[in-house]
Amino acid sequence: MSWLEWMPTIGVTLLVVYLPGLALAFAMGATRFTLFATAPAISVAVIAVSAIGLAELGITWGAAPVAAIAVIVSAAVYLLRRGWRRPVRPEPSPRGRSHTPWLALGVGAGTVLIAIQLVTVFGFPDAISQTFDAPFHLNGLRYIADTGSASSFDLTSLVLPEGRSSFYPAAWHGVASLVASLVAAPIAAVANGVNMVVAGIVWVSGSVLLSRVIVPGSRVAPVAAGVLAAAFPAFPVLVLDYGVLYPYFLGLALLPVALALTISVARLGGRVEFGRGLQIPALGLVVVACALAQPSVALSWAALTVPIAVGWFVLYLRRGPRPVHAVLLGIGLLGSIGALTGAWILAGRIGLSAPWGPHAGPLRGIYEVVAHAPTGRPAAVLASVLVVIGLLTLVIRREKLWLVVAWAIPGILYFVASVVASLPIRTLVSGVFYNDAPRLASLIVIVSVPVAVVGVVAVCSFVRRIVWSRVVVRAPRGPLVPIVAGVVGTALLVVGTQGAAVRYEVWEASKKYGFDGWVAILSEDEFELIERLPDEVGESAVIAGSPWTGTSLAYAIADRQVVSPHFNRSSDPNKVIINTRLNEALDDPEVCPAVRELGVEYVLDFGRSAGDVGHDRGFDGLEEYPGLVGLASSGVVELVDREGPAKLYRITAC
Repeated sequence: MSWLEWMPTIGVTLLVVYLPGLALAFAMGATRFTLFATAPAISVAVIAVSAIGLAELGITWGAAPVAAIAVIVSAAVYLLRRGWRRPVRPEPSPRGRSHTPWLALGVGAGTVLIAIQLVTVFGFPDAISQTFDAPFHLNGLRYIADTGSASSFDLTSLVLPEGRSSFYPAAWHGVASLVASLVAAPIAAVANGVNMVVAGIVWVSGSVLLSRVIVPGSRVAPVAAGVLAAAFPAFPVLVLDYGVLYPYFLGLALLPVALALTISVARLGGRVEFGRGLQIPALGLVVVACALAQPSVALSWAALTVPIAVGWFVLYLRRGPRPVHAVLLGIGLLGSIGALTGAWILAGRIGLSAPWGPHAGPLRGIYEVVAHAPTGRPAAVLASVLVVIGLLTLVIRREKLWLVVAWAIPGILYFVASVVASLPIRTLVSGVFYNDAPRLASLIVIVSVPVAVVGVVAVCSFVRRIVWSRVVVRAPRGPLVPIVAGVVGTALLVVGTQGAAVRYEVWEASKKYGFDGWVAILSEDEFELIERLPDEVGESAVIAGSPWTGTSLAYAIADRQVVSPHFNRSSDPNKVIINTRLNEALDDPEVCPAVRELGVEYVLDFGRSAGDVGHDRGFDGLEEYPGLVGLASSGVVELVDREGPAKLYRITAC
């Protein structure tokens, strides 16, 4: 697939990501840049909640019912708001209109930088992430198309025994499945298109909005935020390299909008422009979107909200409220923190079974946090220096100290996950994130961007006050001067931040896409054989094979059912029999009934070796699937097709 052929997928993704949210945000009184920046998060909330509701009502998932829900809800909200007795238009931000070019420059710069990074990572538009969770996510999109449900309560039926399911946050899958239903493109191209839009536009515009709220009235802040959104290797590129963590990636991309609304509601910064009384409902929608993308992101929002709430409470006390009111609010604040702590501990129990342990000593752990150099990667030097300047500026000026604390929270979580050996302590603190350092490195970036923006604004203020006034006293003045200065400053920031750290992470991530890297689960020969399956395998037939060797992707790529759609071993008795004893079908009386029960007619043999997810070269992909070993000589199958070493067999014994 060429990049030009990919453009319709990007266009449809933009429509899916923006239209529902634009309608509802407009109905709620959002204006100008707020409307643009908050629309994607509200769209995700509408899509994810609609998926659950439509499944409960037995309505088939698709663009038409989602569009109908968005129109009905938006119209109802608009009419209710218009019918309010004292409708008040949102107050514009200070000199808001004059900031439009700077907002556009910031978003444009960040979008272009991230687009360049991801084009380099993907290599080609329909490249498949050769990582552990990619088959689940891609097969999940095919499963949604087959079942007509994108509900977070139905998606795990893909991998669980028939009739069983559990909650899995499916917001990313809901968005991507709508795009897939509207374009004629490979599923991998759809996934990459959604990720490109989320990283390049949704994340960047959210970061610009957050920085605009934290540093209101500044023309430098939105431009710096856009560039800095592409300056840290840990996000967004790392989560499209490691995992692969598509749901967590979407949740983190929405988190800046949730934080911007939180700060606005607390009146600790600039205002996010919504209609009277509708900021809190808008915040609720965004938090729901984060939760249905990945619950750990919603808990992260709650944790980062604690210093914001404390900062608000301190300011409230300074205004001299009635003692009773102060006591009641204090009790409410402490109760909320206690509830969050309980939820954090309860949810963190998932970390007990996580395989990741510490990887660094204390000094190394501190360095990785401050230098934004996760798990031994190169330091993001200039971006990290700007973060330090921002933190020092806030501390010295004694303003927005809640932002300093908010930045420290994910840093502490990362330090514990990276350094502390005690599993109970790690689970208590970072279990919500599976004690997984790369996830927490990405979370740090969400707060580092606005802190670094504070640093950029401080540096620019210093340059204007000291250098400009003393060294360039006779410099020409005029309307073009700030524009030229802004363009030059942006260019310097771009050059300074797109250094070794970003280049290394882009290179590292690019190895996970395509067929050339040693980590490849699916080789080019195997991919070509899978592409021929629709002409060789009937629509109702099911294919066996070791998922570790890439056979599971036959479902996503060729639309043919597979016994093992993900790497996790199934507990379904018939699948266990096939995976462990298929090669004994001529002698074992239980094998053929299991084969017939599941409709298994073919086997894909992609060898034994599988690389990925930290396994050494030559990892045995058939170790957990002994029933698929030696099929060619077992008399159970016959060869149908082959491409290089990749083979397709038909089961003849049953």
